[in-house]
Amino acid sequence: MTRNIKNQFDNTSKGVVNFENGVRTKQAVNQVHDTAPTIGELTTSFGDPATLGRGFIGTVDDNDGDTNFYLVAVSDGSFFYTKMTKAAA
Repeated sequence: MTRNIKNQFDNTSKGVVNFENGVRTKQAVNQVHDTAPTIGELTTSFGDPATLGRGFIGTVDDNDGDTNFYLVAVSDGSFFYTKMTKAAA
């Protein structure tokens, strides 16, 4: 699969990027709202979205409870998130 990747200097590189061993991103472990984390809670978790920059991805393990888990991304200075469901035993 070929993707256009922006580097830290905001130039676009073309090429294949493989993550055969997986990807590790920043994970916050703190209390956030159970159904919809607020901008304030996500800012506490990761910092100001405008400073994080477009393309930032992180995760939130809500209160280290192993129940609520969120995948969080930043675009255009705003947070976006999706709540994930724990796999059944």
